[in-house]
Order: sequence, then structure tokens, then C-alpha cells
Amino acid sequence: MKIKKAEVWETVVIILSILTLWPVVWWYNSKQDVPALYFILVLLPILAVLAYIMARRIKRLRRAMRESKNRRWPFPF
Repeated sequence: MKIKKAEVWETVVIILSILTLWPVVWWYNSKQDVPALYFILVLLPILAVLAYIMARRIKRLRRAMRESKNRRWPFPF
């Protein structure tokens, strides 16, 4: 199975998105409010990007399942 360049970039973006959540965890543990500006300028665009990546991955998964069903391999059903 060959990994495509787009899949690698998607994985990198997912990891970076998880890292941007770290300040929210820090603020939550320190019992401080998360600044609204951080939420609007950083977290909402990241949420949009993650939703787009999820939609692309679901589309690829559906295509792969359809192709494997046509081949009758590797799933026996």
C-alpha cells in the first residue's frame, strides 16, 4: 500500500491541531477562563480544517470499501 503525499500532510495537520489544544488544557487546569480571542482566531479555524480532513478521509474509506467489495478481497462478505 502506497501512502499518498496528501495523507501525510493531513496527518501532520492533525498533529499540529492537537498541539494547539495544549493552551486550552493548561488554562483549564489552572482554573482560568480561555480567552475568547484565542478561541475565535485559533480554535474555530482549526475545527473547520479538521472537519474538512475528516470528510476527505471518510470519502477515501468509503471508496476503498466499495473497491474491496467489488474485488471480494480482503473481506469475505
